[in-house]
Amino acid sequence: MSNIQIFFQFVGWGFLLYLSNRTIKRTELSRLKDQLIEQIEGLSNWIELELNTEDNKTTARTLERGYTGRVSRVDLLLQQINGLAKCKLLNEDLLFDFWNLDIDLVFSSKELNDLKFKQQDAIETIETSYHSRLFKENIFRRIFLHYKPEIFGALLPLALLYFLHGIVSILFS
Repeated sequence: MSNIQIFFQFVGWGFLLYLSNRTIKRTELSRLKDQLIEQIEGLSNWIELELNTEDNKTTARTLERGYTGRVSRVDLLLQQINGLAKCKLLNEDLLFDFWNLDIDLVFSSKELNDLKFKQQDAIETIETSYHSRLFKENIFRRIFLHYKPEIFGALLPLALLYFLHGIVSILFS
């Protein structure tokens, strides 16, 4: 096998590895996005369930503690998505309205329309950000800009190995 064939085999292997890695990341991003949407949708359902329990042991404080825990999980999912995407795919300001919800007012009035509107806005923002970021512009430009260190980290050692192999073959032939 010639040197050029070996080089192209390494390049082909690297390209297939890149495609596999990209597919796995996109699948995981999609799964995390779906979990995030489910968590956001579940906020109002959980509050309704807690407010309509028959034992009436739910107080404003216990409702607020449970709500804060659920919003914290949503925040954690948001950070995981941004970490996996290696960019700010979703802005943290998305959760600002959820953190500022007055649970005492919700507990006393049992009115969830405001929360439901905030949920719809957040879900719409998540979907548009996800699709505009992952399925936009020229893929080669986006790959180069976002994965520049990884590309150079993979290609530079391959090029050095190729040139070293050529030098060694010249010296010992």
